[in-house]
Amino acid sequence: MNRFLFWTALAMLPAPALSSGFTAEEMAKAARETPQDEQIKAARTLFAETETLRAAFVINPTRTLAALSDTEREVLLRAAEPSTERRMLALHWFMRGGISKASIIDGAMLSGIYHPVAQVWMLIRWDRRNEGWRVVDAAFVAAKTLGDGSEIEPTSIVDSYRQATTDFTRITQELSIPTIFASRIGDRSAAQGASFDRIETAVATLGRLYGEAPQAKALTRFKATLERTEGEGMSAVLTLPSQARKSLAPVAAMRTARGVTVWLSSPLAPATLITADWQNGDFGMRPEVRAVALDRLVDARATKGVGQ
Repeated sequence: MNRFLFWTALAMLPAPALSSGFTAEEMAKAARETPQDEQIKAARTLFAETETLRAAFVINPTRTLAALSDTEREVLLRAAEPSTERRMLALHWFMRGGISKASIIDGAMLSGIYHPVAQVWMLIRWDRRNEGWRVVDAAFVAAKTLGDGSEIEPTSIVDSYRQATTDFTRITQELSIPTIFASRIGDRSAAQGASFDRIETAVATLGRLYGEAPQAKALTRFKATLERTEGEGMSAVLTLPSQARKSLAPVAAMRTARGVTVWLSSPLAPATLITADWQNGDFGMRPEVRAVALDRLVDARATKGVGQ
């Protein structure tokens, strides 16, 4: 039978009843779970709104808060409580290295900003009226409280990001978004306190790094090298655009079994972390450099020779 006759005969067959493998409820459920064009478009817009908010806090947190509507300002002030210079610094640091995610399920709108070093989420609930978007709720929460409760080793940046992204997708699918704040975050003040403890601990590691002259000197040389496009061992850093390289700054430092590791990030490309490992803590040596592409969940090729 040729193809034309085959399709003609097939079209004349009676349509199967809904009971033949599918119920009306199952079909409706499948339709709700399938991303619709308008939903995808709205999710992209929500992502852009979240990125705009994050970038504004990176540039000037105080001015950003002042420019928001009274309602949004009250929501974000309650979430972050940036009443001290230390807390404002922590908020700036968080936004600088945070990676935005957005989800729209059945019209409910939730976005998040995740910091892979601190392993903390800032969850944001949005409302959209007359094509305008506004923040209606926000909270900081440690990633482990949204997942299975297990702690991830701080050096496992990619694993931390992978698990947190999975958790974010799951909670937006399993729960109606307005109830996430009540059922998963729990005690707001306790969650906020634990989250900012983690953030401030990571920030404090930078203070210790800059507090020791050999480390500070090595880091200054390293940052200067990152801005150049030539030189030995630049392949890992060249995964970033030139403007992103120029805006790289340390976001955390940690002593490891190998020595000292410093993470650098650019607010223009937060999904790429640059790591510099000084083996045995010898800051007179050249660090080993790696670009960690969080959005692709792979490590770029490690290189040696940058910065010294």
